[in-house]
Amino acid sequence: MVSGAIAVWMRSDKKKITNAYNKTRLYACPILESKNVLVNIQNPGQTNAFVLKLQNTKTAQDKGSYSEGFFPSGFLPNLKFVIYIPISYIQLLRACFIYIVINSNLTIMSTLNVKMSETDQNIRKYFQLGFSNKKILAVLAHFDGIIISHSTLKRKLKSIGLFQRKKHSNLLDVACFILRQLDVSGSLHGYRWMHLKCKHSGFNIPRDTVYFIMKLLDPKGIRQYLCPGPNFVWHVDSYDKLKPFGIAINGCIDGYSRCVIWLEAATTNSNPRVIANYYINSVRKKGGCPKRIRSDLGTENGYIADMQKFLRRDHGDTFSGERSFLYGKSTHNQRIEWFWGLLRKEMGQCFMDFFAEFGNDLHDLYCGDFLDKNLIQFCFLKIIQADLDDAQGIWITHVLQSKNAVTGGGRRPILMYTLPQFAEDHICPANENEVTICEEQTLPKTLTCADETVFQLCTLFMEENNLSFPQDSNQANDLYIRLREWIRLGLDLL
Repeated sequence: MVSGAIAVWMRSDKKKITNAYNKTRLYACPILESKNVLVNIQNPGQTNAFVLKLQNTKTAQDKGSYSEGFFPSGFLPNLKFVIYIPISYIQLLRACFIYIVINSNLTIMSTLNVKMSETDQNIRKYFQLGFSNKKILAVLAHFDGIIISHSTLKRKLKSIGLFQRKKHSNLLDVACFILRQLDVSGSLHGYRWMHLKCKHSGFNIPRDTVYFIMKLLDPKGIRQYLCPGPNFVWHVDSYDKLKPFGIAINGCIDGYSRCVIWLEAATTNSNPRVIANYYINSVRKKGGCPKRIRSDLGTENGYIADMQKFLRRDHGDTFSGERSFLYGKSTHNQRIEWFWGLLRKEMGQCFMDFFAEFGNDLHDLYCGDFLDKNLIQFCFLKIIQADLDDAQGIWITHVLQSKNAVTGGGRRPILMYTLPQFAEDHICPANENEVTICEEQTLPKTLTCADETVFQLCTLFMEENNLSFPQDSNQANDLYIRLREWIRLGLDLL
């Protein structure tokens, strides 16, 4: 039985190590004896061996090349065996020494910490924080005053043994770490947060792998959206990123298919009568109302809640009446909240930057007052609505990227919503007279600016100068500047 301190090292003898690897055995050779000893580990997974590569060490071709200078002070006298560890072909080209101390059961007892260079330590630290190579270079230069090339960084990462897409950590070790985290606050983490925790703890593991491990260890903790079919639940919410400039957006999306029910730009998304008008128009168009509606606690959803409960009061199913409308946190309204993130990336950010440019010190074309907001509404509202219609058309016809076919992976929202073979349609019939009664309580959105006086002034200016409504953002930009100068000049003369 092997006992005592052990020095583990990698040989450049590829054939010897390859044979050892194929036989899943470790060859041991006593230093002070000539006879070789074969050590057979029955369950290598329980050894918990921690391997630390040492740089700038001499390469030993055989046991005769060892000398006392290779080992820490006081370590050599306890040395009894040298074990040849099977490793990959690439590692075989980089022979180096590794020291560990094990007991008679081949279980790790302690590891000798080898001092790395300051640069290597910083690189390891930033890598474990999840930084990309580009960010590691920037942080090294800014905070540590270390400037190296990208190729040098890649070489150092390779020499330290750090890789983004290979050399992943042992799955059993990662699973044990996640299991320990789940016993405490980790039970509240999503898989993305848990993946960052794994990275910060030194594990190199893909995010998808963390997801599947958490799904196995804590299936109830992995939140997965499930909906039985189209029109079972509609998600309603408002988008306020353009509201500082007078443009208010409101939308609704089907929970099952992710098909957009409505996507409207207007001068307000806080008037409950306007939002209710979107709902009633969709009920007429679909031939009924959804089984349930989910929204946040905003007051703008009050009319929709009352109308949904009214139209569903006599249907007699589990979710009829009061249960047909759900108030909740925005985090629970995940379908529409996710769609807002996509909308900002695809078009919203463009208009946010466009309008923000008006207000910078160089142009000074927007101060956020009543007049400027109404002018932006007059010039840009129809253009933004056209872009929303275009985004909606592209979204409902694109192929969903989810790998899970149950949640719509590989399908198109418009087909999932309309074709009966995918799932049962949960649309609830609505009485036409009752829909008309509800419609009388709604208010259609304003298609231009909110203030009637500003609208008349803008219309007068366009008639006098023989101008037409803009067809794109550049034309709207020119019209906005001319209207602003003309109206403010008139106000100054009063």
